Amino acid sequence: MQELNGLTTLRRRIIQYEQGARAAVTDPMAVTAAEELLAQAPQLDLEAAAVLAWFYWYLRLEVTEHAHEEATGTAVRLFFRVRDLDPDAVLPPLMEQQYAARRAARELDTALAAALARDASHRRDPDAMYWAIAVLTEAEVLAIEAGAHAERVVYRCLRGHQLCAVYELLGRAEDLDRAVADLSNAVLHAPGDPATAAVMHGYLGRAYLRRHQLQGRPEDLEEALAELRQAHLGLAPLGPDEPEWLVPTQNLGAALLLAGHYEEAAAVLRRLLTVHPQDSPEAAQTHHMLAGACRALYLGHHRRQDLDDCVLSLRAAYGTSLSAPGAAGMGAEVAQLLAAALLDLYRVDGEGRYLEEAGRTVRECLEREDRTAARMRLLVRRSEVHYAAYHHTGDRDELDAAIATADEILLEAAADADASRSVQWESAIGPTLAQALCERFRLEPDPNDLDLAVEMAQDGVEWSAEDGRSVADCASQLLVLGYALTLRGEASGSPSDMDHAVEAFDEALDLLPADSPLRARTHAELGNALRARAAISGDVGDLDASIAAYREAVAADADHFALTGFATARLDRFLRRGGRADLDEAVTLSRGAAQAAPEHEQHTALHLAGIALRLRFDHFGDLRDLDEAIETGGQSVRAIPPRHTLRPAYLSNLALAHSSHFHELAPPLDLDGSFSMSADETDVLTYDIDTSIDLLREAVDTVPVGHRYRPGLLANLADALAARFSATSRWADHRAALTSVVDALEECPTGRPERAQLLYLRARLLLKGAEAHPARPRQPTGRPPPKRCGRPLRRRRLPPCCG
Repeated sequence: MQELNGLTTLRRRIIQYEQGARAAVTDPMAVTAAEELLAQAPQLDLEAAAVLAWFYWYLRLEVTEHAHEEATGTAVRLFFRVRDLDPDAVLPPLMEQQYAARRAARELDTALAAALARDASHRRDPDAMYWAIAVLTEAEVLAIEAGAHAERVVYRCLRGHQLCAVYELLGRAEDLDRAVADLSNAVLHAPGDPATAAVMHGYLGRAYLRRHQLQGRPEDLEEALAELRQAHLGLAPLGPDEPEWLVPTQNLGAALLLAGHYEEAAAVLRRLLTVHPQDSPEAAQTHHMLAGACRALYLGHHRRQDLDDCVLSLRAAYGTSLSAPGAAGMGAEVAQLLAAALLDLYRVDGEGRYLEEAGRTVRECLEREDRTAARMRLLVRRSEVHYAAYHHTGDRDELDAAIATADEILLEAAADADASRSVQWESAIGPTLAQALCERFRLEPDPNDLDLAVEMAQDGVEWSAEDGRSVADCASQLLVLGYALTLRGEASGSPSDMDHAVEAFDEALDLLPADSPLRARTHAELGNALRARAAISGDVGDLDASIAAYREAVAADADHFALTGFATARLDRFLRRGGRADLDEAVTLSRGAAQAAPEHEQHTALHLAGIALRLRFDHFGDLRDLDEAIETGGQSVRAIPPRHTLRPAYLSNLALAHSSHFHELAPPLDLDGSFSMSADETDVLTYDIDTSIDLLREAVDTVPVGHRYRPGLLANLADALAARFSATSRWADHRAALTSVVDALEECPTGRPERAQLLYLRARLLLKGAEAHPARPRQPTGRPPPKRCGRPLRRRRLPPCCG
């Protein structure tokens, strides 16, 4: 009777719950009645088992934590008993699936379980994978009930491995956490067979690796490395031909790469490449990882072989991505990495073919790629390639293309609804855009370019600090900021900008370790900033500090950039103090820079050497210096690309050297201010001044109206024409000289110091014309005209194009 009353009570409670009274199943009287009936579980008939099963099924929905687990387990056992007693009994849908899994599990052994899991993983069908997980769960329960400990461990391990595979397919973090828990338990109770234990370690290492990649926790990476190393050691006897060896080894290579063990990672990945079929997606993925290890080694040690290996691996991976359907998805990522590595090769060798290959690779990939993130990465590389090509060729179109591509990236980033992604792309393109804007300012001085460059560089410094980037990356951002501030400070005469530039470089030096290869470049940039600050403040102490900074840079890495800056600083100090030693050292350093520079960049140092040699002749009068200045200047003009934006400066300075040579060799002037000589002697004499005029005319024709170089070029051209007029008395030269000065005055903005010199030159030319064509006869004074003899005075020329 008591049992009947209990069943009646529970039936009533179930009906009430189904009608919405949720407290009906949690009432203490009902729970007590259920527990009393449950105590008779072995003797329960079908009706009692069914009532209890539904009661506990509903109770589990209303309780939490431990009580929920107990209610769920009880409901499962009771529903299974109901179905065993009545195959047609109705169960909840979830119980139908679980009962089917239990029935399938009864027919499993460990070998069939492994086959079930393997088949589900290969099919990559989430339903099949979850079904395998359910069957393995029931198989573990049955093994526990049967006391089969070894089988239980295998079933739990297979379930954890299957959960990890589900995570890789669907990306659900809870599946990954369950996988780590199951596999950790299985490894803890691993059997004595070394091979089976090694496989379990490999499964657990894979799960830890995936969780580190998802959440970034260092402890997960440490665990992954420990497990995968143990797996690799245990599976070593199998050899690379066995499938059980391959996957853990691949994961070990990935973990080593993430942990920064690049040498070990490269060794493991190279061994994997001996196993994977050539041009297979697996080989492409391994080449991709190997390239990452090699590039990291190159950045750390600057070994050329590491960079070559990186490029070879990326070329192989990129080729496979074009031909193997299974590898097509990685094409954009590999392409942008290949472009970055080719840029590194270009910086080492200076060969334009690397820029051409990088540009072609990015262009090809952009034509096929429609994924936003992939396109943005490729656009970042395209801008970097254009910027490098500008420095290689001096082609203004390349600089404009670099800026246009950066603008395209910023427009797309601004349209992105995800603010974090927008910041990511602005941060990626910021350094290139800032530097490109600085270069454009040097050609066309628009203050807006410099203001935007400084803003982008400041943002880059802030983002790198917030993102916790590497020391080298933070220092690189500071170098870009310092460069932009230096240029703006020079242009505006702002002491504040110059102070902040010096601070940026000092901060970069504080960040960089003593053995960092970036320190040499940072010292050189600091030297530039101090030299520019000295020009503004007149503080010779800054100039001395600049030379000390360059000396540090050259001691660490005597590259052409540091040597050229060092030579410029010594030249500036000579002009300030007049010490012969500084001028001599400027000549020596610029010669060294020309020898150290790659062929495509030698023209900068040659140009500087030509200026220094001409100055040494002007001050100390050794004609051999002037001859060498002409030779060196000619080499710089021949070396610089035809469309290079600095070519007019080179032409102008070579013209000044030829003009100095003309004045040095000219005979004394006659009393009328001209030269007395035969036609043949005149041709010989005017060779240098003719050459100077031709060079200056070429320079003027190259520079568009409105360019800041033009007034100085026109003034130098007028001065050269006036000198030839003195030698030949050709009035066409006098008229052309006067026209050049007038044009220069029209194009020279009011307030520029050059205007005073231009006005003086115009007055001199007008006076020369008045003397030759007097308006009326002069009255005799009774005094003879003053006698003019000796070499003509050297006239001061405008130095607008010293480069």
